[in-house]
Amino acid sequence: MASLAKTRSLFGFTSPRTLEKIIPEIELLTRRFKGRPWTPDTQRKFFEELVVSDFYEDSRPTQNLDFAARDRITRAPKALGFVKLQSSIGLTTAGQLLLTDIESRPDTFTRQLLKFQLPSPYHTAPKNDLGRFSIRPYLELLRLVRDVGPLTKTEIEIFFLPLTNVVDYDKTVKDLLDFRRSRKKLKTGRKAFVQAYADRVTQRIYQNEISAGKFGTRQGRTETAEEFIAKKQRNGTDYADAFIRYLRATQLVTVDPNTFHLVVSAQRQAEVDYILTNVPRDPVTWQKAADYEAYLFDPDSLRLLSDDKTYLLARLQTLNAEALPTASLPAIRQLVRQEEQRHQAAQTATVAQQLKHYQQYDEVDALFERLLARAKVPDAPLWLEYNVWRALTMMNYAVRIQGNYAVDLDGIPLHTAAGNQPDLTADYGSFQLLVEVTLSGGQRQFEMEGESVARHLGKARAAAPAGVPVYCLFLAPTISAATLGYFYSLNKIHVAAHGGKTTIVPMPLAYFRQLVARGRQAGFNQPAQLHHLLNKLLAAGDQAVDENGWLKAIEQQVASWLA
Repeated sequence: MASLAKTRSLFGFTSPRTLEKIIPEIELLTRRFKGRPWTPDTQRKFFEELVVSDFYEDSRPTQNLDFAARDRITRAPKALGFVKLQSSIGLTTAGQLLLTDIESRPDTFTRQLLKFQLPSPYHTAPKNDLGRFSIRPYLELLRLVRDVGPLTKTEIEIFFLPLTNVVDYDKTVKDLLDFRRSRKKLKTGRKAFVQAYADRVTQRIYQNEISAGKFGTRQGRTETAEEFIAKKQRNGTDYADAFIRYLRATQLVTVDPNTFHLVVSAQRQAEVDYILTNVPRDPVTWQKAADYEAYLFDPDSLRLLSDDKTYLLARLQTLNAEALPTASLPAIRQLVRQEEQRHQAAQTATVAQQLKHYQQYDEVDALFERLLARAKVPDAPLWLEYNVWRALTMMNYAVRIQGNYAVDLDGIPLHTAAGNQPDLTADYGSFQLLVEVTLSGGQRQFEMEGESVARHLGKARAAAPAGVPVYCLFLAPTISAATLGYFYSLNKIHVAAHGGKTTIVPMPLAYFRQLVARGRQAGFNQPAQLHHLLNKLLAAGDQAVDENGWLKAIEQQVASWLA
């Protein structure tokens, strides 16, 4: 049970940052530890098994294993009602549905997010401050997107996070619209205006702590008010990002691919309107935790428009499909999901066709520039995966290029590839190419990516047709010294698990952008030309004195490709 006594604003679930990633983690927890007490010893054992799983991605070392386990389980999985930990570990009915009914996962996420409320028996407010929190955060964020139109991550951070009581909603809307009007009037200095506004909001929220000189945070001590405010704003950015990611798991909202603003999905407008009309806004006061859990754990305790048979039959018609009115509700719902998946595939195919022959080159290259500049892009790792897919698709001569990220009904990337598979795969007929991308750098890059890249390559080699070589392109803003040295060495060492010596080519994103530009300028039209380049880059590693010489040779070979 967590206390809200020291909490001044809304908080998003940042561990894991993508809601879909809780699925394999709670499956592991309940499969291996069902019926056991949620004690520090169990927590440590769970985390030990989690870090060696195929799907776990954060390999940073930690000494406090029980805390790390609680960070993964007692936040989103428990708070959203997917697992129960009181007395013993187990799956709830909602959790069971999440694991078994794949096609209904967006609806399952929707129900549980809408039930989440502050305060609750899981998040209690002190008796002398009961009115500060009174809200269903995800419901009100959905309402805000509908009422004010496209929302930026910065707007969520500045205006939504301070909304701890639903009675202040109308004032929040007014303040946000006033902010937009004032910002729009400015000819210059918009960035400074936004920062000054954010500073005033942060100072207002934490005025008691600042006045008292209490600059400590859960992450450590800060020495000045300025440092304290900056840290709170960084946390707020993380929370805003997490709120976007979790709400997007419902597929009720999507992201405008040009502005990265959060918008209501055109495919889900009727469902959003139904929710905002019918789901109660005020949190329920629960006398007993058991009563709250009975409500939270039951997936049928909150009704959605997708529970209405008439709506689903009409939805099928919009998807150019039909079902017998006498069919059961589960059967109709399943058919709707199948047709939506077909629609998703068609959307992706349409995007791929539009990309052919570099028609969107400027847009793709501009997004690379924005990602490299660390501009505020919600879920930047996801958009990097998507943009690399767009760049390779633009070059047009693969048999198939598959991004392993998920997309929503609007064809917009939804979440990154699962941890047990490469980010992208490309089949060029005579050879195959895996692509792994990351925005991380330094030691963290090596810890998160090093082992998994070689493992994915080994699996792909084992599955490839006989005689078809498999390569791996590793892309990052910069290649860390540890990562570069590791791949340089692996390419020289025969390891059975990797299928022999690896064929990994590390490449800074700037080089990759140049590679795409060279392909465009020279009229790249033969996969053999790319195959030849990959072999030359690997041969350069064999000839280089060390890894630094190899990276320099990669730069030179890319710059002269197709010359």
